[in-house]
Amino acid sequence: MKAIRDERLEREQMKNFRIAFFVQSIGIIFVLLYEGLSGGVKAVIENPLWVIFLLSILILNILNLRISVDLYDHFHKKLGLKFGWIIISSLLAGIVAGFVTKFGPDQASILQSILAGVIVFICFLVPFTITYFLLKKRMEN
Repeated sequence: MKAIRDERLEREQMKNFRIAFFVQSIGIIFVLLYEGLSGGVKAVIENPLWVIFLLSILILNILNLRISVDLYDHFHKKLGLKFGWIIISSLLAGIVAGFVTKFGPDQASILQSILAGVIVFICFLVPFTITYFLLKKRMEN
């Protein structure tokens, strides 16, 4: 006997997961916002919910990467995006982040601002590189 799969029920279940994730994320944001208003930015960063929130957003973005490649494919063909532009834009984002941390309200040290710039550079470079190579592989096929 063959198992019956109903796509309508699967779609409804996915909608329920999406609603639950949305409510959970809004709850975490409100808790972090309350912490930020009562204890400052440092209290938010020290809160374990901050790490959970960042990890859930990271996982959601990684899982949505293949879906967004289909949307990005149209713009890639239209603009003819080269990998050099990805590196330059990531480097520019890292430099801006370094300057913001150095000359921002916290007045970070040179080492901290360089570290912030490198982290932002990597955070921009990795997803754009993955997307670029997924598109390149798809175009070759």
